[in-house]
Amino acid sequence: HADTIAALRGGHDMTALDWAAENNHPEVAKLILGAVSEPAKLVHMHSRMGKTALIRAASKGHADIVMAILEATKFDESLIQIRDDYGMNAFMWAITNDHNSIAQVLLKPISDKEGFINMIGYEGRTALTWAAISGNTAAVVDLLEAVTDKQALAELPDDEGMTALAWAM
Repeated sequence: HADTIAALRGGHDMTALDWAAENNHPEVAKLILGAVSEPAKLVHMHSRMGKTALIRAASKGHADIVMAILEATKFDESLIQIRDDYGMNAFMWAITNDHNSIAQVLLKPISDKEGFINMIGYEGRTALTWAAISGNTAAVVDLLEAVTDKQALAELPDDEGMTALAWAM
């Protein structure tokens, strides 16, 4: 019964876990994740705009909820890779919104870190491009240190023809 109740959707097509993630209620999130038989299945559910509970928590900077989701799903890499309707995953949203400690936690379980960092999302932009646009200098440094071909990543144009380097200037 807990699985059925947890999967029910309310306003904005959101589950109770989505609401807990959006509004920073870590204890509620932990109770829900602990009550369902397959937490990863619940976290895989997309709400309006394709957002998952992990994307919601990461984009808002709700570190306790990000950790609760990752722990409950045994740091399932596929959950971190899920993209919303904008082509953005939880990592990209964390970088864009200057939640660098969350971004670092999300990057740890990724097996192909370089490929993940080079992933192109919304408007043809990588996490590095989003970091440059948002003025997130610490993330720019971290991302460049994590890849082999720094120049290729920095000079990769987005859909507007702008590079991370151009956005940073």
